[in-house]
Amino acid sequence: MTLLAFAIPASIAAVGQVLLAWDWRIWLVIFIVGSVVLQHKGPVSAEEQASKVAKAAKRHQDAGDFQVAYLLLTRGLRLLGVFDNGTDTQKTGPTALELRRRRAELLLARGFTGPCMQEALSFSGPAAGLLRARALAKQGKWTEALEAMKEPGVRDYARDNYSDKFSLLVEVGARHMAGQIDVPMLMRAAIANNHYEIPGEAGPLRYQSPKLTREWIPGRGRGMIASEDIAAGELLICERPMDLVRPGDSDWAYGANLEEVLTRRLTARCLHEAQLMEDVCTLFDGQDPAGPGWVPHSWQTEDFAVPMPRGAGTPVLEYRLGRIVKHNAHRWPGCHPQTLTPMPGLGLWLVPPMVNHALESDSRPNTAHVFIGDVMVFRAIAPIKKGQEVLDRYSTPLADRFQWTLHTLAAHEMRDATYEAAAARWEEPPLLADGTSSELALSKSRKIMLESLRRMESKEPGNRGLDAVSRDEYQELKDSYFAAAAETRKELQEGRLEELPLAPPEVRCLNLLCPLSFHFEGRSSCLELRAELARRVSLARPFHFGEVKLWAELFERFKKMEEAGATFSAEETTLRAEVDRELARCAEFWQGVGTLPASGSEGHQLKEEFALWVKGSEGFHLMWFSDFPLSKFLSGPPTS
Repeated sequence: MTLLAFAIPASIAAVGQVLLAWDWRIWLVIFIVGSVVLQHKGPVSAEEQASKVAKAAKRHQDAGDFQVAYLLLTRGLRLLGVFDNGTDTQKTGPTALELRRRRAELLLARGFTGPCMQEALSFSGPAAGLLRARALAKQGKWTEALEAMKEPGVRDYARDNYSDKFSLLVEVGARHMAGQIDVPMLMRAAIANNHYEIPGEAGPLRYQSPKLTREWIPGRGRGMIASEDIAAGELLICERPMDLVRPGDSDWAYGANLEEVLTRRLTARCLHEAQLMEDVCTLFDGQDPAGPGWVPHSWQTEDFAVPMPRGAGTPVLEYRLGRIVKHNAHRWPGCHPQTLTPMPGLGLWLVPPMVNHALESDSRPNTAHVFIGDVMVFRAIAPIKKGQEVLDRYSTPLADRFQWTLHTLAAHEMRDATYEAAAARWEEPPLLADGTSSELALSKSRKIMLESLRRMESKEPGNRGLDAVSRDEYQELKDSYFAAAAETRKELQEGRLEELPLAPPEVRCLNLLCPLSFHFEGRSSCLELRAELARRVSLARPFHFGEVKLWAELFERFKKMEEAGATFSAEETTLRAEVDRELARCAEFWQGVGTLPASGSEGHQLKEEFALWVKGSEGFHLMWFSDFPLSKFLSGPPTS
């Protein structure tokens, strides 16, 4: 047997290996094609053979067998001599045109948008125009898709042969591309759908400001650069996710590794959705800055099969997608669709990951984002000059432990030297495994506050009850906090702040002072300390959802108190006016400048709608204040 194997020429042996490796469906195709030819006793024209092959292809297409259907359609075109002499010859017979059209539809169904449009160039008419429009829409080029829909007969053909809603979808998509997005409408849609997702009727929602360009930044990798001056409040990004693992999904489980779940989803989808694979692989995978091509070679019109992603059928593909998920996925603040209990999801958006994380050394970020349903929205929170990098910060300013942010950075294989030094400065060295230390000492007022906080925390008032704390101890902590906060505000105003604008121990301090103030001083002091937390978040991260949800929760608390017949003190009346102003400022920013009337019933109603959206977006779930029953809150005196 060995001698015989060596006696066979290498080329024949190679052919044998190929034949043995063929899928059973390919042998079935050969049998079908052969049967078509053998059934005829006399001469059979190429047109007749191709027509019979086309019928067989339709059966496989209807059965969902893409590979065999595509192979048969290509075989039919070969029978007609379309690819003779190594060139793509234009054949205008009805069978050739039908084979071309159906093959273009198959390519589009699998996300091969470029090949689909190339195939559509071989024939004309409304069918070709619709295929181009659909391919351009899948690429996110809605303005160009709208132009294709304007070609003669395309709208009618789309209505009769594809969908009576596609034409409207393209028009909405083109408006979205121009930035004409009704954000208040999206918020109302999110409320109506329990914040689970924005219904498809709202349009494609794939907007990136034309003032943003993706460039290579020395020392940072790829990032978003402002190609023109950007004003504060401008809408920068509004986008649906490419994929999102939501609570309640069949593959979602409480405590599961959502990165692994999302990676498995993308791996399965990318084998059958070429445009998705192409989009996903534009994102950074933590290794090659340029990123390898998503396919090993370009599509060839005469091939019997379409290209597969690099690494398909091996662990390589899933490994790379896992790296992309690790570096680019966003936590989604969702809730379970049945119980409405707040539970996180994890999603992958196309453009948002291209906005880099701002380190503490970058000063404050110049953008912020929120989730409206499953749509991610970015706005500029400050003027951005042409040539500046567009930066967000994906850690929360409400972290009450340094571990939160350090863990988030480590999960994305990042470090922030300034933040690590701050953690050491606030005397939490066990958090830093490499022994990082700070050159700056904590200021006297901050050190006094920290020492007072630690003494208070050692009494464990959360477990042993508020009576474990004396009034003098409470007053000492409160005074030390406001002394340290006054120092931070002064340094910010003078532009010489070298400390974090809001450190985790300060968040803990305010979260502890809130129930203690209700216990020792009454409702007014408690409300004031909650508002102080909102003010501090506003100083650190303007328009961050952490600030928005604090003002919105205070707005609703005052509203519920009023509905229950509460009488407000002078201090509470003044604070309520501030809360109304701050919520209106946040609502106008996120809904769009000019959408909120300055005063009156209409303005109040819009603020109520905005607060309702915030509440449903996992907004009112922050420590004691959020959980304390309204009835007990009302029973306490305004002041003691």
